[in-house]
Amino acid sequence: MNTRHNFRSACYVFLCKDNKVLLARRFQTGYKDGQYSTMAGHVEPNETIVDCAIREVKEEAVVAVKAENLKLFHIMNRHSDYDYLDFFFSCKKWEGKPQIGEPNLCDDLSWCEIDKLPDNTIDYVKEALIYIGKKISFSKYAW
Repeated sequence: MNTRHNFRSACYVFLCKDNKVLLARRFQTGYKDGQYSTMAGHVEPNETIVDCAIREVKEEAVVAVKAENLKLFHIMNRHSDYDYLDFFFSCKKWEGKPQIGEPNLCDDLSWCEIDKLPDNTIDYVKEALIYIGKKISFSKYAW
């Protein structure tokens, strides 16, 4: 019997302004707590990656993003506790003022300079950000 390998999918959205990105410090999530990431989450059943990105930004930063303002800039094939296909978007236009939308999962939101990210930024998120300037659209991580 031939079985196919399944990947989990996650979306990441970098809200960008003035050479800065909005990062959220993870808190009580059970995964990389105390480290910074961007607005992110797993793609749900019957959900497109764009719909996931819009939903996660709304839940985590309480701002509204339109699909036409999302730019897919990188896909990462990541090996972790599961094998992932991660989709990284940037967004320069949204409605509302970013604020912590899930205080039980995030204890800080900070605008950080892209070239001076906090030392405690999740490693693969930091790596993906490097690809914005290099215009590299695909990478493998931890294989």
